[in-house]
Amino acid sequence: MFPTQKENLRLFYKDMGKLYLHVLIENPSYTTPNEMDPMLGAKGFFRHPIPYIRFLRFLKRPAKSLLQNYFDDPEILNFFDKMTSTYWYATVEEAPAIMAPIMFVDNHYGGSFYTSGSTLHLPGKLDSEKLLK
Repeated sequence: MFPTQKENLRLFYKDMGKLYLHVLIENPSYTTPNEMDPMLGAKGFFRHPIPYIRFLRFLKRPAKSLLQNYFDDPEILNFFDKMTSTYWYATVEEAPAIMAPIMFVDNHYGGSFYTSGSTLHLPGKLDSEKLLK
């Protein structure tokens, strides 16, 4: 869709992918940051200090400011805005940049998974003829 942005896209996903893997995947946390064990965070930080520092810089920035470091084409920024609105229910101006590795990599890296019998199966289970009787 954006042939002129090919190299920028590669760089963006490479950088976001590193943050995603080193900060989020290698040291998963299933609690809020204020309840996280400081030693767990320190272990991850010392293993990959540069990705952690970059990741923490995203705390007070909107996703749009991060995207503007890679792209200047309004069409691709609009594309990411639509992606963010779908995933996060916020525009790139509203969504925090710290969510970017999750928003833009998670769905592409691991894909989406649904448990057996989830709401995805609900339409197939409903028999509209029986419901109308």
